Amino acid sequence: MVVERLVELLNKGVHPVVPWQGSVGACGDLAPMAHIVSVLIGVPQAEAFYQGERMPAQEALKKAGITPVEFQLKAKDCLALLNGTTMFAGMACLNIHDAERLYKVSEITTALSLEAVRGETRAFDPRIQSARPYEGQIKAAANVLRLVEGSQRVTEESRKVHLDYDVMHPHYQERVQDVYSLRCMPQVQGVCRENLNYIKHLVTVEINAATDNPLIFPKGDGHYEFLSGGNFHGEPTGFAMDLLTMSLAEIGNIADRRCFSLCDPTLSYGLPLALAGEPIGLNYGYNIICCSTSALASENKTLCFPSVCDNIPTKANQEDHVSMAPWAARKAQLAIKNLEKILGIELLLASRGIFISSEKLGQFKLGKGTQVAYKLVTDRVAFQTEDIYMGDQSKATIGLVESDELLKAVEAAVGQL
Repeated sequence: MVVERLVELLNKGVHPVVPWQGSVGACGDLAPMAHIVSVLIGVPQAEAFYQGERMPAQEALKKAGITPVEFQLKAKDCLALLNGTTMFAGMACLNIHDAERLYKVSEITTALSLEAVRGETRAFDPRIQSARPYEGQIKAAANVLRLVEGSQRVTEESRKVHLDYDVMHPHYQERVQDVYSLRCMPQVQGVCRENLNYIKHLVTVEINAATDNPLIFPKGDGHYEFLSGGNFHGEPTGFAMDLLTMSLAEIGNIADRRCFSLCDPTLSYGLPLALAGEPIGLNYGYNIICCSTSALASENKTLCFPSVCDNIPTKANQEDHVSMAPWAARKAQLAIKNLEKILGIELLLASRGIFISSEKLGQFKLGKGTQVAYKLVTDRVAFQTEDIYMGDQSKATIGLVESDELLKAVEAAVGQL
């Protein structure tokens, strides 16, 4: 009955109001879970959201047609509902879903940045990846090559065209290699993909486990044994989310460096300073927006201190070691939101780099996936040579990342990444 009522709440859109602070992730999520249970049983002081409106739980239950409004729990029900890892495990599941899509988006923005600087694709050659055969590295490199498939910009012919601001290379010479943020992307992205596989393993076990206390086991003679243990301790999920935050921070960190390179003519092979229009100086360009990625990347770095390394004994020292897993899950969520913005800005800057060099390089077509990404941006951002209000531009490209519109459109063109 309890499980059926929980499912009914979910299916009918009654969502308990739950504070996301107040749990140390040791004796489960006692305080947050109590708010869910209070709605489940119809406690008058409890609150829930129903059809987007916050209201008393009993009112929400009545409007949703859930009866009885005051629900009676039976033996062991309350302990099972309160004394478990449900909240931060659920947050972890959502974080994994969001991280997985952002890993793919970062491969799209990398490919577009590669197009902008007419990058060298040999670093993504499958033979290099097979020589160090991490599955994640192989996947990341293969995705970038799929995205630029058919591109004429990432070719020697395109690189032979000299751009006015390329003071480092006044005469053509074969390009051997690009900056690490492009060339080493498969290695960095690859280990983050490997980490995600391990993270998914930990959380999959967690959400299919018994995490309350005590646990009851049949003795085989019609009697039962009550065993008090510690399955409510959130250490596995805490480690998973700390590792996820570190991975997200690294993806954001390397993306920030690509943004920096796009704005520097000595690193971008002649794209104008700050991607500004003519004349540079009177037209300021995109340096301030580029600074935003650095700020966001730095925020994510400070979120990387592992929550599981913290400890604060509670309840008269009965809980003398806690996991802080709820904070680990929340930190990962914050890192996700920051990474969405970083990748949205890289999407903008890479597209700007392609646009601003189109007079000399416009005859070289983009790749199968990058062309789709570029068109999505230019359909929403009216690039011009003069300075215009930047906020609308970054808002548009960040929105493409946050809404999954970019990922869906590109995958429709190249297949699932």
